[in-house]
Amino acid sequence: MSVVMIVGGIDLSLPANMAMSAILGALYMKATGDWIVGSLIMMGAGAAIGTVNGMAVAWLKMIPFVVTLAMMTVVSGPRFGSPTLSASLNSRRVYSSTC
Repeated sequence: MSVVMIVGGIDLSLPANMAMSAILGALYMKATGDWIVGSLIMMGAGAAIGTVNGMAVAWLKMIPFVVTLAMMTVVSGPRFGSPTLSASLNSRRVYSSTC
């Protein structure tokens, strides 16, 4: 984020990107116990989202503010919409499969 701010840009999708990457890696680590691959999944997911943002700005000549705002919305959607994804890391919540 510091590099983006220094060069005069802004990346609104960064917090949502970090949260989604962390959730994906943590779900993998919880399921398998393999923290090395889970960490690689986190880095890969973050890099993939950043690459899509960069390609939209560089190749499609889109406005960076709009691109990162749209990506923030896209990445936040599954995180907030899925009870499994948002509650799988929270052991205090219990969801019934019949709801």
